[in-house]
Amino acid sequence: MHITVIIPYYNESETILSTLESLYVQTRKPENIFLVDSGSTDDTSAKIERWIRDKNAVYFKQLFSGEMSPSSSINMGIKKTNDDIIAYIDCGLTIPKDWLKTSEDIMISSRSDIVSSSIFTKGVSLIDKSFIAQTYGIENNTICLPGSLIKKSVFNKIGYLIEAVRSGYDVDFINKVNGDGSISGIIDSFYKPLHYKY
Repeated sequence: MHITVIIPYYNESETILSTLESLYVQTRKPENIFLVDSGSTDDTSAKIERWIRDKNAVYFKQLFSGEMSPSSSINMGIKKTNDDIIAYIDCGLTIPKDWLKTSEDIMISSRSDIVSSSIFTKGVSLIDKSFIAQTYGIENNTICLPGSLIKKSVFNKIGYLIEAVRSGYDVDFINKVNGDGSISGIIDSFYKPLHYKY
């Protein structure tokens, strides 16, 4: 199987290099990594360009979306790839070195269309809790789309993410997957999840 990792970014100058490094050291290298600029106004794109050149990491490719939304940027990456599997992650994540290898092994052994892990939604501040409550529900176990591996055939079957939105596209996508009885998925509760850095 061939894998494309998609990373939408918008003004991620502070976090982009750690994200790139953690992808670069994966035990299972993806065939492509698409870094999709959602209209950044800082020096994120220049940092990515220098990093790719310095590492000679030719499978890291920059794309410009022109849309200032993560959903449109992810969709652009999905449409551009010819690989079998799509994975997308957010910037600012600490990614375990065996993320892709473990996820691909699970996908193959379980014959699943989607491999994901679940998160427990909690929130720290009142603002966090407010946003989480509206999107996922407060103190709720839910599927986490960033970090998932999804066969491209799933997108071909049920469609892409909602265009031009900053949030809610993952919940909508999961609802569409759950509504289609022919898509098989697995949530591996033993799999070490990705962690956000705050």
